[in-house]
Formats: sequence, C-alpha cells, structure tokens
Amino acid sequence: MLKLAAKNLWARKLRALTTTLAVFIGIAFVSGTYVLTDTINAAFDQIFTDSLKGTSVVVTARQPIEQNNGETQSFPADLLKKVKKVDGVGLAAGAIFTAGAFFNLDNDPIGAKFAPKFISSVLPDRIESLTYVEGAPPKTAKDAALDQSAVDKAGFKIGDRFRIAGAGKAKSFRLVGVTKLGDASFGGTSIAQLILPEAQRITGKEGRFDQISIAADDGVNPALLTERIKQVLPKTVRVETAEQNAARSSSDIRDNLSFLTILLLVFAGVALFVGSFLIFNTFSITVAQRTREFGMLRTLGASRRQILSSVVFEAFLIGLIGAVAGLFGGILLAQAINALFKAIGIDLPTTSEVIADRTIIVALTIGIVVTVLSSLAPAIRSTRITPMAALLDSTAESDHKHSWVFTALAMLLALLGVAGVLLGLFGGIDDSGEAAGLLGGGAVLVVLAVSLFSPHLVRPLAS
Repeated sequence: MLKLAAKNLWARKLRALTTTLAVFIGIAFVSGTYVLTDTINAAFDQIFTDSLKGTSVVVTARQPIEQNNGETQSFPADLLKKVKKVDGVGLAAGAIFTAGAFFNLDNDPIGAKFAPKFISSVLPDRIESLTYVEGAPPKTAKDAALDQSAVDKAGFKIGDRFRIAGAGKAKSFRLVGVTKLGDASFGGTSIAQLILPEAQRITGKEGRFDQISIAADDGVNPALLTERIKQVLPKTVRVETAEQNAARSSSDIRDNLSFLTILLLVFAGVALFVGSFLIFNTFSITVAQRTREFGMLRTLGASRRQILSSVVFEAFLIGLIGAVAGLFGGILLAQAINALFKAIGIDLPTTSEVIADRTIIVALTIGIVVTVLSSLAPAIRSTRITPMAALLDSTAESDHKHSWVFTALAMLLALLGVAGVLLGLFGGIDDSGEAAGLLGGGAVLVVLAVSLFSPHLVRPLAS
C-alpha cells in the first residue's frame, strides 16, 4: 500500500505539487519567523555582551516607573567615590549613555531614520567596549567620535564637523574617530562618543551618571563584589554583575519585540489555516475520483485499514516534503523580511542566521501534523467505499447541505472575528503582542466563517 501511495502521488504530480505548495507557504512563515527573531535576539545578546567587555559589575538607576519616552534615568555622581572604596574594585568609572540626535552642518539627520541615537562618554581602556577602526578617542570638549555605519551613510571623513543635540541646543563637534562595537550589526543604531564632562553637559546631567562600570581586581568573584557594592549604595540604584545586566537588557528587548514574533506567527497561522482547507479539498476530490479504484482494491482483498493507510501516507509524504522545503524557504523569507524592513528605513540588528533545534522540530511537526489531520476526513471516507463501487459507474455521494446550525455558527464566528480585528486595530490595547494576537485570531475566525458559509455562495455565484 505504501508503494501504491507513492505511485498515486507521482501519477497526480500537479495536484500533489499544489498541495505541497500550501504546506510550504505556511511552514516558510513559521520557520522564517523563528529564524528572523532568533537572529535578532542573538544579535542583541552579542551587542549587550560586547558592550560590557572588561566590566565585572554594573551600577544603574533603579526605575520605579517604566520610562516610555526612552529617557535613561541617572543618579548622583558622588556614588562613584563610595564604589571606589569597596574592597576588590580594581577600576570604576562613571558613564553617560543617553538618547540624543545627530545632524550634519545643513541640519540633515545623521544615521538610520527609525533607529535610536545615543550620546556616550569615553571610558578607560580596560572597560571601553567601543573599538576604533579609524582615528582616536575624543580628547577635548570639541572632539567627538561616531560609529562606522553613521559615518559611512553621511559620507564623513576624519576632521569633518557635525552637530550633536541632547537636552539643550545642538553643538558642533569635530570628528576625530570612527568606532564599532563587536561583530554584530548595530541595526542602524548610532553612537556619538564625547569626553565625560562634555557628555554630561550636553545631556543636561552635570554631576550625574547613567551608569558606573566596575572592573574587579584579579581573582575577585564578580558576584561577591556585587554583594559588597550593594552594601554601600542606596536602594535607588541597581547593582548587577555584567552578565546579569546583559541578560536583563536582552530580556527587555525580547519583550519589546514580542509583537513582531506574534504578528509574523499570526500570518503563518492564517497561511496554514487556509492551506489546510486546500489540502482537505484536494484529498476530498482525489477520494471522489478514485472511487472505482478503491472499490477494486476492496474487491481484490484490501482492508479498510490498508486503504486508510494508503491515503494517510500520501498526506504524510506531502507534509514531509512541504515542511522540509518550507524550513529552508523560511531562511530566505527571513532575509527577505529583513530586506523589506531596511527598504522602509528600519534596520534590525543581525548576525549570522540562527537556526535553532526548536525551529526544525516545530516546522517539521506542524507541516506533517496539519497535512495528515487535513486529509484524515477524506481518508476515513475512502474506507467506506464498498467493493460494489468497482462495478458501478458512479462516484461516492457527497452531502454539501449545510444545516441551519452551520449557518448560525458561521455567522457567530464572523461576528467574533470582525470584533477581534476591530479590537486589535482600534481597541487602544497597550500590549502590542496582545493586539497582534487579537488581529490574527480575528482574521482566522473570519476565514473559518467564510469557509463554512461558502457552499451557500457557490450556486448564486455560478449563476
């Protein structure tokens, strides 16, 4: 029977191809979503880890209220004196890392359109995370360094002048250095580096720090040093190991970008949902056309289980091939989505593509399970074909009459679906992930409602 299933697929290549394509599209969305978001998350992990190179402990302001304006909370610079007195501190330096804006001398913005811009201060070499690919760090209040991506886009060279705006009026600086951070793409984020006093002045944070970076003495455990520093600092600041700080920052980014994963998976769900109907219809047509074939097989002694296994195995092969193709197609789709974001001015941080084991398992499982389940009803119907069907020039009867129950159910699902879409779009929901889920769930309900009601539309549309 398994050999027969393979021959039947080969005999109906075009129909098998279109069914496989339905699986391919849905799985490509699923795997592409995971590849894209996993790659972005890996890039952020690498960026935050690289930004704390040489640092053992980090002190930042504890924010009692979440900041929605992008402002970095600061704390009094006097705390640095207390930190330096703690046993085991090899080096401690205060730093500024605050959002700002950069312009050329014609007041045109510098850097990617939608990406954030940050003003940072120079740190001692031991804990400085930025590396200079050209030039040198700023030495005076008139000097500034800029990241390589922004320099390339603006067409700057060492010695050119540009303007930086912080809390007050923009000021002109001379470009003295070009920087980069690690090997991951910054995703369009730009960083201008100034000497500490000038960074404090231009951000309006004189006498304050956004962060204190601490390097431990040789042999001192960062976790132990963190506990020592906590004892001398107030509860208004957060003291973490560099590893904890990077993990928390990455976690915050993942939460903020969760809406993107949900939105893309919603598209994948809709594609799979629509594809499942195509698979169901394809196998229903196939079973109807093969009535005499199945009847003949029953006449020759084939059992119902063997007929069922034959149809299900056809679905399994289609699901497997479509899922494998969709898995690799997802990698290309992730690159295409990233290119689309770049085209509209959103440059996402990236590194080499991340294909997690979870992505492979989920893609193959969903592809096979959805295909097999979609074919199950037609497969069971095929087992009801009697041996007498081989002697009759007729096809299995099909009942397409929908009762009032199905009509009422279709209307209810349509109303719920439209309500979900409207609530997701105009409900004023703060959680973007929840809004995307409502939007996608509503769309799926509308598709299901249309599919249930569609038999009523066939005759008038045909007329």
